Amino acid sequence: MGHNGEAAPRICVPATEGSGLSVLLGVQLKVRSFAATTSQLASLFKLLK
Repeated sequence: MGHNGEAAPRICVPATEGSGLSVLLGVQLKVRSFAATTSQLASLFKLLK
């Protein structure tokens, strides 16, 4: 029984680390897409001028 109790926290740790990494990746993707749209808007404004 003791081994089962010790295994549960070890299984939980990688899961939380993985979710943290996925959140970081999601933020990076949003930042990159935002930067891409802003650069496109900047080029459009240059064309309009």
